[in-house]
Amino acid sequence: MNFFVTPYDIPGERKKREQPIDLIKKRYASGEIDKEEFEKMKKILPS
Repeated sequence: MNFFVTPYDIPGERKKREQPIDLIKKRYASGEIDKEEFEKMKKILPS
């Protein structure tokens, strides 16, 4: 018998959903977007 375990099956192991600012920070850090694009995106995010 095989059991498949996902993060949702283990209490306390659910991953938090990333916030939009965290996503654009990662994209900027990886070079996917430049500083100008990062700043534009940051301005339109809700505070």
